[in-house]
Amino acid sequence: MKIGDKFERWTVIGEKISINKRSYIKCVCACGVEKNVYCGSLKHGKSKSCGCLAAESCADVGRSNNKDCKWSHPLYNIFMHIKRRCENAKCHAYDRYGGRGIKCLFSDAKDFIDWAESNGYKKGLQVDRLDNDGHYSRDNCRLVTSQQNNNNKSSNIKITHNGETKTFAQWCRFLGVNYSTANSRRRRLGSHKAALGFE
Repeated sequence: MKIGDKFERWTVIGEKISINKRSYIKCVCACGVEKNVYCGSLKHGKSKSCGCLAAESCADVGRSNNKDCKWSHPLYNIFMHIKRRCENAKCHAYDRYGGRGIKCLFSDAKDFIDWAESNGYKKGLQVDRLDNDGHYSRDNCRLVTSQQNNNNKSSNIKITHNGETKTFAQWCRFLGVNYSTANSRRRRLGSHKAALGFE
C-alpha cells in the first residue's frame, strides 16, 4: 500500500504505522474524513468508507432515521448489551460492570462498530477488554476468539508453575490433559495444582 492507492472511498495519504502490533495506514474518505484504517480491512474490502457509504445506502432504502443502518449490524446487539450492563442497574450483570465503575466510552453504536471494523472484525470474534477493571474504550478493547475471551475472564483460576502462568484450561491444553478428567481430579483432590500434577 502506498500514498495515492484507493480502496472504495478511501484514499491512502500516509505511511503505515503499527498500533498494538497491527498495521494501520492514514487514509482520507471521499467525504473528507481522515482516519488510520486497519490495513487488513482495506485489503479484504471490509472497510469501504468512514461510514458515509452506509448512511447513503440507508437513505436509498428509506431507513435514514436509523443511523447508518448500524442497527442491522451483528455487533449492534453486542454494543447494546455492553451499554446495559454498564448503565442499567436492573441488568443481571450490572454489579460486575457498572456497579464496579466500568463505563462504555464509545459514543454510540456507530462509533463502536466503526472501531471494530477498522480493527479487523469478522464473524465469530468477540469483544474483550485488555484490563478487566478498565472501561470499554478504543484503548482497552480488542477483538478475540471465544477461547481467548474465556481465558481472560476474571473468574478464571490462574496457576503459576516454574514461573509460567496459565489458566487451568490452558494448562490442560498445554499438557495434553483432558479437561474433564483434570477437573474431576481437581474436585477429588481439592487442588488445581495437584490435579495437574504440580504438587
